[in-house]
Amino acid sequence: MAAEVRSLTEDAVRSAKGERLRRVWWDLRGRHDEIRVPDERAMAWAGALTDVRLVLAQRLGVQDSADAERLEEVAAASSDEVSRALASLYLALSWLQESLIEAMLAEVPEAPEA
Repeated sequence: MAAEVRSLTEDAVRSAKGERLRRVWWDLRGRHDEIRVPDERAMAWAGALTDVRLVLAQRLGVQDSADAERLEEVAAASSDEVSRALASLYLALSWLQESLIEAMLAEVPEAPEA
């Protein structure tokens, strides 16, 4: 059943992921001293960052939070240059995603007290 559902939705999911990455690429074109994410594209950015982080996590063998925490050591001291670069990128994207989510949450109005 799961395989059947996946086969029905796989193209749409792949297309959505590609579109999010294209939007981020479009926003990043040119040279920037700082990154400003337009409010209307914040969700696309968050999704694209998640997609890239998931790919990096898979390549780095990240299965849980303990694995993710070890990436700081990999980024700082791994003898494998590729692993060091991927871990550094994963950590940078994690920081960027956390910053973006915090900014998005700051825009959410507080619920009125009951």
